[in-house]
Amino acid sequence: MDTFVMTQTLALQLEQANADSIDSWFRGMLEQAGDYFGVNVYRVGQVRAFAARKMQEMGHFNQVIGLGPEQQHYLPEIVRFYAEQGITQYRIEINPFHVTSDFLAYLASLRCHHTGFQTYVFGPSTLDPLPLPPAISLQEVTSSENDLFADMHVQGFQEALIRAPLSTRQLYRESTKVLCGFPGWHLYLVNINGTPSGMGMLYIENGRALLAGGATLPQFRRRGSHRALLCHRIQAAAQAKCSIVVAQTNAGSESQRNMENLGMRTAYTAAIWKSS
Repeated sequence: MDTFVMTQTLALQLEQANADSIDSWFRGMLEQAGDYFGVNVYRVGQVRAFAARKMQEMGHFNQVIGLGPEQQHYLPEIVRFYAEQGITQYRIEINPFHVTSDFLAYLASLRCHHTGFQTYVFGPSTLDPLPLPPAISLQEVTSSENDLFADMHVQGFQEALIRAPLSTRQLYRESTKVLCGFPGWHLYLVNINGTPSGMGMLYIENGRALLAGGATLPQFRRRGSHRALLCHRIQAAAQAKCSIVVAQTNAGSESQRNMENLGMRTAYTAAIWKSS
C-alpha cells in the first residue's frame, strides 16, 4: 500500500483538491446557465474566493480556500470582491499547516471570527475494497437519472440545508444537475433492495480524487449505503490512476469513522472563520 507523510506541501495539495472541485462546479454552472446561478470566483495564485450571491446560505459556495500568511495582503481585495457580489457573510478556511498567530490576529482585525471546523481525510487509491452486501447495488448516474440524483442529493443533506429558504434549496438542487457528464465528475446512486437510498460524487483532477459529497437518506442510514459509496468511489479513483483520495467531513462524524475504517486517515482539521 502506498503511504503518505503529512507535510505542509501535502496539506496544501489536499485543500487545493477541494478548491479544484468547487471551481469546476462553478464552471459547470457558468458554462451551462450563464448568470442564472449567480456564481463568481476571485483567483490569485493558489487563493480562490468563491461567491454565490443567489445562494448565500450555502457556506460551501461562499468561502475562501488557500489563504495563508503569505497571501494576507490580498484580503482587502477579497473583501471588496464579496462586497461587489453583495455578499456580507462568507467563510475563510484556515489550514493549520499554513497559519501564524499574526495572520489570525489580522483576520480578527477585519472582524472575522472562528465558527467551526472541517476535517480533511485522505488515503491512497489502492485501499482494498470491501465486498458489497447482497442487498446493495450502485450505478453511475446518466442523464435519465439526473433528476433523481438531484432529489437524492437534497434529501440526503436535508439537515445541512434545513435553514436555507426554499428558493435556495431549489437553486442548489438545480446546480447539482450541471455535473452530470461534466469533465472530471462522476455521480453515483446507491440502492438497497432496488430502492434508491443515497448518492455520492467523485471529482478527479491532476491525479487527485475528491470524494466531493455523499449522503444517505435518513430512513436508510446504518445499513451500509455510505460505506458502499466510499468503496465504489475509491475503486473508481484507482481505475483512473489517481495517486490519492481526499475527502472533507465534519470532525468526529460517522462519515469520518467510515472512512477511517476503510484505511483512510485524518490529515488535519481546518478552522472555519467567518466574516462579520
